[in-house]
Amino acid sequence: MWAVPMFVLATWWSWRVLQAAHVDASRVSRIYWLAGSATTFIVLGFATSALATDGGRPPIWAVWGIVAGVIGPLLSSDIAVKRLPLHLTAWASVISLVSLTVVEGPAGRLGPLLGALGMTSITYVLRLLTKKSLGLGDVFLSPLLGAVVGWFDPLAVFGAWMVTAVFGAVMALAGLVGGKKRDSVMAYGPALMVGTALALVGLAW
Repeated sequence: MWAVPMFVLATWWSWRVLQAAHVDASRVSRIYWLAGSATTFIVLGFATSALATDGGRPPIWAVWGIVAGVIGPLLSSDIAVKRLPLHLTAWASVISLVSLTVVEGPAGRLGPLLGALGMTSITYVLRLLTKKSLGLGDVFLSPLLGAVVGWFDPLAVFGAWMVTAVFGAVMALAGLVGGKKRDSVMAYGPALMVGTALALVGLAW
């Protein structure tokens, strides 16, 4: 299965990029890393089985291997040190968008592009409206997540962002209850990833 070697390659590459970006490796949790990658595989496998009815497409599993190999390190980095290195998010977005456009999905060739544009536009506008409380890393992560959602259904990016907003608000409230200052930096990447995952589960359910 092509997913496994692509996952290993993407994970190794992600780790090298994180090191080059001087992310504190001692604080990056392997638990978040593994949980993020495993959950990504499960959600994408479930959605593909339910929505891509002409299922036998080995190339898509290779792409999912890349996505899972990148999401795990990104999730771990953002939770641990509140950083989404732009070199990793930007290149992962480009690779995923091109790959998903080549491997035609339920939404057709334009689905990933429309999903990426929709997700990125929403994130960028919200970054401006919230006085940059969302980082550039979140903006550069959005094409990757939007392309994945768009491969199934571009319109689902709106549902993904609705879930993201709710989950982000819960995270912020939990932080305030836990004693964090109102103006402290919050890692919003995990909320984006969870919103995307739940949107895909909702599509496939």
